[in-house]
Amino acid sequence: MTSKQVYDVAIIGGGIIGNSIAAHLAEENLKIVIIDPNNLGLAASKAAAGMFQLQLSELGNKELVDFCHESFLYFPKFYEKIKSTKVLENIDMGFRQTGSIYLAFKETEIKERENEYNELKIKPDLSFLKKEDVLSLEPEVSTSILGAFHYPKEGYINNPKFLKGLISYCQWKNITYMESKVDEIIIDKSNIKSLALENGQIINAKKYVLCNGAWANGLLKRIYDIEQNLIIGVKGEIIQLH
Repeated sequence: MTSKQVYDVAIIGGGIIGNSIAAHLAEENLKIVIIDPNNLGLAASKAAAGMFQLQLSELGNKELVDFCHESFLYFPKFYEKIKSTKVLENIDMGFRQTGSIYLAFKETEIKERENEYNELKIKPDLSFLKKEDVLSLEPEVSTSILGAFHYPKEGYINNPKFLKGLISYCQWKNITYMESKVDEIIIDKSNIKSLALENGQIINAKKYVLCNGAWANGLLKRIYDIEQNLIIGVKGEIIQLH
């Protein structure tokens, strides 16, 4: 027998993005459900490097640059808000603003980065360190460098710890979790009518959020009647030294 559930917002994807959205929406006293077929965040969030960086010069698009810059400034405030709640006040959620250095081996590299930020019209909190200053911070750095750009507010976050904290916060805020796969997004006259889950439930909501990354391709292919993937996963590598 098919059961029907009604919510204000249904979020497909239980990783860091889905839980972060739910954490913000919870402030509006909305009835929210997060739907994920696996252990929450297992697909990508637990494997991501968790770098907290302001790589604006790689984005190009001015609107995207502004958005990412504002997000960079906002995240520490969001983190502290979550961290200061009763359920998490004594738990380490793994956020560290240790700073980052970007090495320069040529004068042209220094000039190019300076020009990029001038063109973007964004002045991040950074300074240029001379070679001897870089070596005092990181003695094992190549002696071939001319210097480095230092971003003191950059850092990293431990994704599994942060995700666990987010889930605890969302549960405290009475967010509903459903462990099931979304089989179909049912559309009526260009509007989403409901979600059909693998477990037989039908989910109705006023708003829907699709944020399950590359795993959204199966649903999107059926909606748009296409064969190609619309979302491409990108593989990266990182090594952490003690």
